[in-house]
Amino acid sequence: MNFLTYLMHLASSGVNAYYLATQIRYSQTRPNVLAGFQLAESGSVPFLSALSDRAAAEGDTWLAQKLAKHASDETRHGQIFAHALKQLNKQVIDFKSQPKTTSTNKS
Repeated sequence: MNFLTYLMHLASSGVNAYYLATQIRYSQTRPNVLAGFQLAESGSVPFLSALSDRAAAEGDTWLAQKLAKHASDETRHGQIFAHALKQLNKQVIDFKSQPKTTSTNKS
């Protein structure tokens, strides 16, 4: 990474951190930010679990263990954000209660 790329990365990271801090500071936008975090954390768990299963099926136990641990961490993070939303008296989206959608081919 050259120096200009590093400076651009540093500036964009700082702007992003400032924007999120501003959004989470105000009570009007805090539930939306927390809901976004909760959806991002909980939404990645099925994908990481599937990757862990695939790695285990291919015989890569180290990668399977690391992906399973990462999935459990993401689950815990989603629960933390869901608890914060409940404290704000907001509704939490639960992925386990969502119906599975299947795609149907229409001719």
